[in-house]
Amino acid sequence: MPGVAGRGDDDATKVTPHDLLRQRTEMLRLLPRSGRLLLAALVSTVVAGAVIAPAAALATGALVGNIPDAVRQGRGGPAADRALPGLAVLIGLLAAQQLLNACRQFVSYRAIKRIDGGLVARVYQALHGPVGIGHLQDPRLLDDLALGAGNPTSLTPETPGGAAVGLLVRAGRWASALGSGLILARVSWVAALALLAVALAVRARAHREHLLFVRSQRSVWPSYRRAYYTASLATAPPAAKETRIFGLTDWLVARHEREWESITSSLGPERAKVRSWLVRTQGMLTGAHVAVFAYLGYAATSGRIGLGLFTAALQSTAGLTSLTATSHEDDAVDFGMAALDAVTRIEARAAAAAPERRGAQPADGLPTQGIRFEDVSFTYPGAERPALRGLTLELPAGRSVAIVGANGAGKTTLVKLLARLYEPDAGRITVDGVDLADLDPGGWRRRLAVIFQDFERYELPARDNIGFGALGLRGDDAAVSSAVRRAGAEDVVAGLPAGLDTVLSRKYPGGVDLSGGEWQKVALARALLAVEGGARVLVLDEPTANLDVRAEADLFDNFLELTSACTTVLISHRFSTVRRADLIYVLDPGGRVVETGTHDDLLGAGDRYAQLFSLQAARFA
Repeated sequence: MPGVAGRGDDDATKVTPHDLLRQRTEMLRLLPRSGRLLLAALVSTVVAGAVIAPAAALATGALVGNIPDAVRQGRGGPAADRALPGLAVLIGLLAAQQLLNACRQFVSYRAIKRIDGGLVARVYQALHGPVGIGHLQDPRLLDDLALGAGNPTSLTPETPGGAAVGLLVRAGRWASALGSGLILARVSWVAALALLAVALAVRARAHREHLLFVRSQRSVWPSYRRAYYTASLATAPPAAKETRIFGLTDWLVARHEREWESITSSLGPERAKVRSWLVRTQGMLTGAHVAVFAYLGYAATSGRIGLGLFTAALQSTAGLTSLTATSHEDDAVDFGMAALDAVTRIEARAAAAAPERRGAQPADGLPTQGIRFEDVSFTYPGAERPALRGLTLELPAGRSVAIVGANGAGKTTLVKLLARLYEPDAGRITVDGVDLADLDPGGWRRRLAVIFQDFERYELPARDNIGFGALGLRGDDAAVSSAVRRAGAEDVVAGLPAGLDTVLSRKYPGGVDLSGGEWQKVALARALLAVEGGARVLVLDEPTANLDVRAEADLFDNFLELTSACTTVLISHRFSTVRRADLIYVLDPGGRVVETGTHDDLLGAGDRYAQLFSLQAARFA
């Protein structure tokens, strides 16, 4: 059926009482996370609101019941004396109801934010739980993130916190409706029970269809993500440049419309089914109302009940059947419940990420001898061709090693495996003879300073962009300045309006954008601060790709001397960058070592390295 998610553990069509009970229990367990005071205030407003509605119906009935006698007796009569206090009570109840609604909204907002804040932390902890990052590319996990999970970047406004609070508010609404039912029961238990039975039957069926509709939307979350991505291409500055230059606006608009059309057409059958049931159930409810109203009219005209009780019973009838209405709380509960399930699935998928050995052996002082890749093979999830196949090489401790090769030779993949962002499919990596998988991942990564070719450009102050290399030194101006100087970024920092406190993005007041070369110097400073903080393996992936020839020459005139205490790995396409390395490895497109040696050795061999070096050098001849 269109609009329904796939079968299996994510079957969206099964709504069992056991599932509903479990989910509501989980939501109620979230409420204490809002804090004792907030929870007490929330419960108080809900309970008071549940009492006020039936009380207002009784007060209205009492007031209306006194009006005929008050009219006959005139001002100053006993009936008028009774009516005025009744009117004051009714006005007080209505005012209290308005005040309670405002208080409940305020308290609910605070409680929801606290609950969701804790869930966001749960999600982030789950995502960062695995040693590697392969699970972060799982489309199903990305769909769950988009589904909500309390995530501030989600595509739905309903959250688990809203579901937990909504469940409590809905319970108060039910209590109020049952209170109204007791008032109607004063006239007729049969009428009250019959109307309650019809209301509950209608409510159960309508809610089941609503819940199925909510769950069916999981099938279109990929379309939601594509639609929002398409929209971002028209608004995000990096993409907006190309969309204008290449005239892509009309294409993006048409693509966005197609995605939304796909969403609406997929959910169309579910919407039609819900509408069909709403029409039928409303017919049942209307018939029940007619019967009850007819009975109340008969009881009033025959003198069995007075005008006051008749009025209160009429209001109670409406209060009792309010159970059947789909309210904002129902949307909050059902959509938020789906988001809470997404949290559980995220945690389960993160825990079930590719089996890993989370070693506990300390990495302090490593490496002292070297790092060795032993017959390592690796294929990215979903890829057909291996990125590395049988790679064997050694990175001697305290030496500079360069790795060169054509695009797709697996150079960056080698670095990702070294940082344990992925695990080898075969073979192993050792540090001083110890399997990398046996080392404490956090401790080992503190020994690494890696700047990838696609390094992150944080929309934060320059101090943070550099200080993230070693958080402990972020506030140490001397250490940060030293890293800036060694990276050749002094001119960059000097040109910032607020120095290191300048935000590196024009999206914020006082912020500035940097050129590609300036950003690369900032990233180098980040890596060098990591070295200052204790890292002893420095990996630079295309460290001078955005630098001009003079800046590159200035950097490498003293770079290897500045990092002589480190094991330095340089990945580059520029042979002028790697020629001063102690050892050079040449990889073929299959991710295997085909040449090894110094720059002079490889030139003398006259093989692939010499051919590529000559080809590049000829451009400057």
